[in-house]
Amino acid sequence: MARLRFSGHETFHCRHFWLKKGLDFIDSDTSFSSPKAPVSLGVGKNMVTSISFWLKAFNLVNEDSFQKTELGERLFSEKAWDPYVEDLGTLWILHYSIMKKNYASIYKMIFQDFRKQKLNSYFTGSELLKYVAAQCVRNSYSFSENSLKNDVKVFLRNYFAKKDNRKSIEDDFSALLLDLELITSENLKDENNELIYKLNYSDQPKLDGLLFFYGVLDSFEGRESISLDEIQSEVADMFMMNRAGVERIINGLQERGFVVFKEDSGRKELQIKNKVSKWDVLEQYYGV
Repeated sequence: MARLRFSGHETFHCRHFWLKKGLDFIDSDTSFSSPKAPVSLGVGKNMVTSISFWLKAFNLVNEDSFQKTELGERLFSEKAWDPYVEDLGTLWILHYSIMKKNYASIYKMIFQDFRKQKLNSYFTGSELLKYVAAQCVRNSYSFSENSLKNDVKVFLRNYFAKKDNRKSIEDDFSALLLDLELITSENLKDENNELIYKLNYSDQPKLDGLLFFYGVLDSFEGRESISLDEIQSEVADMFMMNRAGVERIINGLQERGFVVFKEDSGRKELQIKNKVSKWDVLEQYYGV
């Protein structure tokens, strides 16, 4: 397992407008550590730190140099694909990116590892906390319970909006990844009066095949032949997509001439038909 990392977000989930705001701020050549940063960004000092964290977590800036990554440039710069995050596909890309980057450990830990060890899709916040703490112990990672509690809270608020009060609704519905509906709830509570959530692992009918293909090309760069099992574990699971969804998307990609889907001696594999880059695929999706 990669080195575990928690906190850094100052207990703030990522607001819908923060990523463009943060990348525009980088263009101004002002440091996030500058005393002027809160005024320039129009947020409190702790939120400045949080915006900086989310830019790294979504792999929109390099962790060390703080220069924009190619993904950050293409999505959010001037004349970019979707700088105001108006397309659902951009949310899928950002979700995939935070999982793939694994700068914030809890996302991959929950959507892949936690989900696979459960008998069903239902869980509570306390159950998540217990699982994350157990993984920290297993990996000899020193942690504070409050830090993990905050990470679980922020994780949930990035994907799910509670309906508690007006202030909470306004705050939570500004969260970036709500529309993916990867975490839902039927407003049921357990014996401890905790809300029960559900992980939406499905065929993901709202995920465009080109975005999935981007994930394949990104995860298996340079490969021309990839087994279906590899695609399932390395890409589909990141998108919370089951095998039925994978086969539907692959069939669609085959019809469009991107790939050939073969089965040889029981081994199902995808063969990239023509050399195409992941950026070319995204350009097709955004109609550039």
